[in-house]
Amino acid sequence: MKTLKFEARQIALKKDKDGFAVTFRVHPDDIPMELIRDFVGAVYDCELTRTDSEHVDKQSDYIGNLHVKLAGILCAAPEFWDFLYADSQIIKKDEVTAAYWLRSYLGVQSRAELKTDVGAQQLLDKINREFKQWMQK
Repeated sequence: MKTLKFEARQIALKKDKDGFAVTFRVHPDDIPMELIRDFVGAVYDCELTRTDSEHVDKQSDYIGNLHVKLAGILCAAPEFWDFLYADSQIIKKDEVTAAYWLRSYLGVQSRAELKTDVGAQQLLDKINREFKQWMQK
């Protein structure tokens, strides 16, 4: 049989008359399809290795990367420059000015901070919604 390898985090440990029940959480991107398809009650030989490395939250990392990309897309868009100019946020319509304004508005030094700064992500979502509403006028 094929060996299944994936990362899991222990989230519960229970004891009853038959032994211990250990519960693990597996990220949806990591769980092997063979494990999902197998029947409940299947018996496995297990080998676990504890890692001391920090767990990477893949969902947060994915969302963070989306925000980094969105900030870049907005700053490169002449329509976004028009939006900021129309609201008197910038006086020069170009990518450098838009990027400077956006970093200041979000309270970040670079777009890379959007990977982990949830407050800045929320502000970016807010300005993006306002921009989309403005575009529909």
